[in-house]
Amino acid sequence: GKCSFPNGGAGKILQVKQVVKTDTFSLAASSTNQRIDITGLTIDITPSSASNKILIYGQVCLCREGSNSTPVMHIYILKDNNKLTGAVGDADSNRTQVTSGVPASSSTMVNGAPFHFLDTAGNTNARTYSIGCSHDSGSSKTMYLNRGEEDQDNIYRYRAISVITAMEIKA
Repeated sequence: GKCSFPNGGAGKILQVKQVVKTDTFSLAASSTNQRIDITGLTIDITPSSASNKILIYGQVCLCREGSNSTPVMHIYILKDNNKLTGAVGDADSNRTQVTSGVPASSSTMVNGAPFHFLDTAGNTNARTYSIGCSHDSGSSKTMYLNRGEEDQDNIYRYRAISVITAMEIKA
């Protein structure tokens, strides 16, 4: 066994990069939909051909401050520090364009927001993919990455990981 690709290798994975964030992080947002970039959840990739695709996928684990039903937390894929076009929902009036969301729950729960998107390379320049997040509480709130707000040292609390993976796929 050796794999053969009768179509010239289209669909072949050319490179894979991954960043795993295991530590915790507090993200303080002073207003609704204020973008906070998640430090340490950034990946750089340089495609070998402009026609190739870049598959971005992973999961962000978040918890929000407070015991009421808000806020809902949003995440979005960033490409070179801008929301990745096509990786967010359609614009419609005042609705927030996001890639994925994390529902409000108790301040002890850490919820995962999975994401994935197939981007077109477009050129062979190095690019940076990262994850931004925000909330919709209407006021200042803190979001917690990979831990709950209530982070007491006991078996009833837990910690998670957040991860981003980039794969270059031959066109």
